[in-house]
Amino acid sequence: MDQYAFPADPQPAARWRWHRLAIALVLLVGTGVGVYLWQSGGDRRRADALRACGQGRLAEAEPVLTEILARRPNDMEARDALARAYTFADRPADALPHLSKLLEAKPDDPVYLKLRMEQYGKLKLRDEEYADARRLLEFEPGNDKLRKSTMGLAFNLGRFAEAEELCQECLRPEPRDRSLRLWQANIRRSRGDDEGAAKILDELIREDPKNYNALFFRGVLYDENGRPDRAVPLLWRVYHEDPTRKRTAGYQLSLALGKTNQHEDARRVLAEVQRLRDIELYTDAIKSQPDNLELHVRLAETLLKDGHTADGVALLQSVVSKDPNYAPAHLALAAHYDKQGRPDLAARHRQLAGAPR
Repeated sequence: MDQYAFPADPQPAARWRWHRLAIALVLLVGTGVGVYLWQSGGDRRRADALRACGQGRLAEAEPVLTEILARRPNDMEARDALARAYTFADRPADALPHLSKLLEAKPDDPVYLKLRMEQYGKLKLRDEEYADARRLLEFEPGNDKLRKSTMGLAFNLGRFAEAEELCQECLRPEPRDRSLRLWQANIRRSRGDDEGAAKILDELIREDPKNYNALFFRGVLYDENGRPDRAVPLLWRVYHEDPTRKRTAGYQLSLALGKTNQHEDARRVLAEVQRLRDIELYTDAIKSQPDNLELHVRLAETLLKDGHTADGVALLQSVVSKDPNYAPAHLALAAHYDKQGRPDLAARHRQLAGAPR
């Protein structure tokens, strides 16, 4: 055989190697294309979900972003979009976990801190709200509104020393501010410094004898210190002159009157306080159930029974204007006009109610 002769066909082993290489190349290219298509499709879904979130279409975006975060917890853009959408949709319990995760990544971000503080406030988680408010003040030391609200939180949580410290900070730029000085008096009273509280309240009353807040708390302080005789005239003034405090002032007044042996006045004032409480409960219920006409009629009957004729009749007439055929309102008006000696009007409303004359 010629030493330069070559076989006509490749060896079987070499041919098989080339065949396997070709198959592997096709699979590699196919897998790469598949991955690319899957990833690009996922990126499009993510982009669409982020856009929907920003446009307020939370129902559309929520399942996609939730799925993405389950696979990629560190996708902060998706987490930010979902957290903001939840806050906008007034879903504080859903927003909180995302805001906390965002703050873990960016602990000094005042925007996330403020958003989380607000969600804690909506859920009435006061300790957590207060902690975030204190921290936020470190980033916004010139935010007087925040400082005042933080002071109120500290007071309501019983952290009176911290509340007074915050109050002093608020007073530095506006030392004569009456509302802040009233806060200071109440904080000192809560800390057991009755003398310091009394001094501030007396100053406020001298500056404005119609400062009903100061008059009320000064009366309470007198009563707490065993001087109900000094408390009664101040509390009478608030009770008669400030309708917004009639209930709270009336209750404190009834206590002071009882201690000074004015028992009849104490009973009368307490009865009025209880009536006002009942009306407030009815009114709140009506606000939450504006279409509950039965509730409106019951409140109107209470007003009429207690001698508030104009208010009771007006409320019944408003019910009739909403539903001209609502029999309970007509029957209540008929009963009222019977008592007023107006049988013609009573008969007319009984007829409208479908009742015999």
